[in-house]
Order: sequence, then structure tokens, then C-alpha cells
Amino acid sequence: MKRRQNKIKILNAKKYFLVLITIRPLTDLTITLEAMACGTPVLATPVGGVPDVIKDGETGFIMENNSPECIAENVERVLNYPCLNEIVKNARELVKKEFTYEAAVGRYRKILENV
Repeated sequence: MKRRQNKIKILNAKKYFLVLITIRPLTDLTITLEAMACGTPVLATPVGGVPDVIKDGETGFIMENNSPECIAENVERVLNYPCLNEIVKNARELVKKEFTYEAAVGRYRKILENV
């Protein structure tokens, strides 16, 4: 019990933990990108476009399914992950590089130049 309380204190001090259980691929991808942009680690199931943005251990965490056992195991994995700040940094950089307004304009410009 004391170990759990210590982890809760750590999470509250950092103020940036999110467990995201994805069920609806379209809406949850938006939430995933927003969380990543805000510097919030993401734990998600590999549905829809999630595997395109979440690379396990690089830009977030992927869990196999949303069973209670799998969720518990993966929350523990995230809590004990030694380089969480690096994942947050990688995720923010990915969103900034690929999913900003400017990035979208650049992609459309390239498409239109080739028409």
C-alpha cells in the first residue's frame, strides 16, 4: 500500500500522466495527438491510426488489449519506465514536425505543386 501511495505522489508531482484506452479510432487519435502535444505520456491500444504515431517505448506506450490485466501490467510498466521524459520529448517533437498547421500546409503545397 505504501509503495502505491509513493507512486501516486510521484504522479501528482509530475502532473502529466494519462492512460488512454482507445476504442474509437478516429476520436481517440485526436486525443492521442493532443496529449502528445501537451507533453502527456500516452498508453493506448493499437487501433486505427494509433500505431502510426505511438511507437512503443519511443513516443508512447502500446498495450495489446484493454483487458483489466493488460491495463494493470502496462500502467506498472509506464510507472517504472526509466526514460519517461525522453518519450514525452519525442512525442512532442513528432507532433510538432508532422501534425501542426504548418506541416499540413507544407504537405498540401507539395501535392498541389505536382498537379
